[in-house]
Amino acid sequence: AVKGEKVGKIFNCSAKGTLSYANSTMKVSNKLDLMNVGGIVGGVYGANVSLSKSYVNISVDAAGPNAEYNEYFPCVGGVIGYACEANGAPVVAENTNYGSVAWKDASGSYIVRPYIGGVAGYVVAGEFADNVNNGDLVVEKSMYDLNWGGVLGSSKVSVARCTNKGTLTIAQPITTANIGGVLGRLESGASSGVKTSITECDNYGILLFDEGFYINISCNIGGVVSNVETGTESVKLCDNYGEIIYRGDCKYDSSLSGSRNASMRLGGVVAICNAELLSECHNMEGANIEVAGGV
Repeated sequence: AVKGEKVGKIFNCSAKGTLSYANSTMKVSNKLDLMNVGGIVGGVYGANVSLSKSYVNISVDAAGPNAEYNEYFPCVGGVIGYACEANGAPVVAENTNYGSVAWKDASGSYIVRPYIGGVAGYVVAGEFADNVNNGDLVVEKSMYDLNWGGVLGSSKVSVARCTNKGTLTIAQPITTANIGGVLGRLESGASSGVKTSITECDNYGILLFDEGFYINISCNIGGVVSNVETGTESVKLCDNYGEIIYRGDCKYDSSLSGSRNASMRLGGVVAICNAELLSECHNMEGANIEVAGGV
């Protein structure tokens, strides 16, 4: 990585090599609940990140927290882990990731509320546009409330003209998840008074849910974007060219408290769309959806 955390500007930077992060257990006491990992920068607070390239292969090997359902949200991205507003709104634009992003297996319970993306993990303010991911993403760890996208895990800002060309592979159980070829979840941004949208975004990568993957509660899978929340403006001009291959299962995990029925929502472009407008989006010829598991 070029920088751990940054306020200001990151412009035309590049990084190569391997970035490995490992710890025994994630705990609030050592502030790993705010863990930000990126090939160029871990977290930015009002800083712009633009025209930068990461060739870094990222590997996170971390066990789950002691208490499964607390707010942890580690953020991992090929270029940047987390972006939020400080003295200004960050602009994350025209960045490219070529490295792999992998969350490896480790002992312990579920990882709680992770945000993982080929370019960025979680963007909560500013702009996000013209970013490309070419690297493969792999999850080899059980997850709770996973937000995972080929380009961006989750966003509270509009996403425009972004492309994923990497394969997303998972063969571990998840409890709840939003998984998309470009974007995992598009949040409403209602608190800022600005309605969010996703526009002109394309996915060319394969989404592979291999044997060993199963859903404990619910999973939303979209070729471009998984979950578009209520209060968002639009999903426009987005196309999926990548196959979705599901060899996993849906089943109840008795180790989790409460009564639950596992469910899956799957769409060639979007799994759940609560936007005001869905327009000119296509699941292209050859972008086959194969469901061969115990669903």
